[in-house]
Amino acid sequence: MVALADGHGGIQAIEKTGTSGLVDTYTITYADTTTSTITVTNGKAISSITQYWAVSVSNSTVPSQWYTTRQTMTVTNKYLWSYTHYAYNDGTSYDTPYSVIGVYGDTGAQTYVWIKYAGIRPTSDADMGDTPDNWIGIYVGLSATAPTSYTAYTWYQYKGAKGDTGDASEITTQSVTYLESASGTVVPSGSWTQTVPTVTPGNFLWTRTILTFNDNTTVTAYSVSRYGIDGTGSVSTVNDVSPDANGNIALTATDVPTSNNTSVEDRIETIEAVQANKVLYLTNIAVSAITGDITSYNNNAITASHVLAECVFTNPSAITTDVTWTTSSGNLRLNGTCTTATTVNVVLIKRDN
Repeated sequence: MVALADGHGGIQAIEKTGTSGLVDTYTITYADTTTSTITVTNGKAISSITQYWAVSVSNSTVPSQWYTTRQTMTVTNKYLWSYTHYAYNDGTSYDTPYSVIGVYGDTGAQTYVWIKYAGIRPTSDADMGDTPDNWIGIYVGLSATAPTSYTAYTWYQYKGAKGDTGDASEITTQSVTYLESASGTVVPSGSWTQTVPTVTPGNFLWTRTILTFNDNTTVTAYSVSRYGIDGTGSVSTVNDVSPDANGNIALTATDVPTSNNTSVEDRIETIEAVQANKVLYLTNIAVSAITGDITSYNNNAITASHVLAECVFTNPSAITTDVTWTTSSGNLRLNGTCTTATTVNVVLIKRDN
């Protein structure tokens, strides 16, 4: 192409001006406006692929009518044919061989199963029956009704003669062993011992029992129990008394209340004082439904520190706070809170001190 351009002042343009098969024609325009042509032969390539379909009554005679969409087989046209058409850019083409790629399946015949029974292996039709017995006959075929001939069935003996009575089952040996485990559901593996091991609190003790019978068969059974966990620290307080370092709570008579809202200690002292004729005063006091002081009792001879008071309310549920005694302006005063009017029986007992 450089040689062609020599003497023309160079190439001005190159254009494709024609195509014939695989041959393309190009026109070259030079700088001096003169022209020349060259041809270029291209390689062969597939330009299109088309698959064709047809159905036919025959699997050997090629159909005459073809379609570009897949055809549906029927009972009559039960063979599906196909081939592929290749078109090339040089105008040639190629068709693959015609072939059967599918066959319409026919509906299968109805199959039936019939069963008969016999006490012995049948030798005549009269030996058969419909009640289960030692022999069973099975028919598989096209008959819609049960065949009446015993020869139509295949016979099997499925119930043999009664065997001899076996020996009575007896346990010949028994083995009981133990093993500790952290699981209560999975049978542990390890060395089982005939003595009960010391089990860690929270773990499980497994017991294995193996029974051997006189026919040398064995039966293995397992049972499992859990070793309880120490309850230390499970109780926070009892009557406002906290546990010690070992989780124990030691209560004194002062810590245990009675139904009269006094401690056991005060109750005992009251009873002892009454028995010793140390009662200083006994009275019934009407209590109003107020908050604060329930009432006052004037007795300048004693103070709260010298008196043990036993109070029994006719309506205990009305009292909503603990009852206390104080000394106010030389008077002995009963303090507390009640919700409704009630009456209290008060016993004042002088302490030894």
